[in-house]
Amino acid sequence: MDEQDDMEQQIIGLISAALLPASAGGVILREKNGIQEVVVCTRSRGKVIELPKGGIEAGETVKEAAIRESQEETGLKVRVIEEIGAIPGEDIHWFRMKMTGGKFRDHDKEFASVKWMPVYQALNKLTDETHKRILRTVGLSR
Repeated sequence: MDEQDDMEQQIIGLISAALLPASAGGVILREKNGIQEVVVCTRSRGKVIELPKGGIEAGETVKEAAIRESQEETGLKVRVIEEIGAIPGEDIHWFRMKMTGGKFRDHDKEFASVKWMPVYQALNKLTDETHKRILRTVGLSR
């Protein structure tokens, strides 16, 4: 690859990065005993409770990033059920997901705990308004 090809690849990478959301995440849902539950993560530092999400790495699609981040942060294996999209004005792309395996004990060290929580309770406990809005969008409509 010559210098011009290298520069063109860098420009394409920058343009692609500018067009993608900054991060992607998953709303992992299940129904247990007639109650809709969602996976929530509590940060190791502070009292931040949120849905799994994270940055998009070079060469990754938004969907791939959402799956990877959800799996790393929760320890669960997941599959995408549907694309939710982003809330206008926010830079996070969301997907509704289902657990297919894995264990919470395998979550990364970014979080102190990961657990299932009833959606109605999570709406009160989540500390980020964006996460509450996306959960209202998908968690209450299923």
